Amino acid sequence: MEEFFKWFPPGLMGTYHATNKEFTWAEGVAKGKVGFLGMDAPDDASKLMSRPMAGFGIDEPAPAVGSVGVDEMIAAFPNWIKPETGVIKAMVRVNS
Repeated sequence: MEEFFKWFPPGLMGTYHATNKEFTWAEGVAKGKVGFLGMDAPDDASKLMSRPMAGFGIDEPAPAVGSVGVDEMIAAFPNWIKPETGVIKAMVRVNS
């Protein structure tokens, strides 16, 4: 959030509501809201997946759970997308 507020200072570009971690754009700047959601626990992934949104960005990506080759990725992918596994980022190794 710190970096976001450097670019879009509350009071000038909009209003930050700390109780629900939401930034509402000022009239004439943009329309809509920016929600901030931590991804510190496995349950947070299900919160993210249940939110209606037009787009999202990741400010501080989590470290990858590891890297696999393309063939292994096909087998691993079904588990990666399950919220209970806690996978936020995974990498596929491509050998040239």
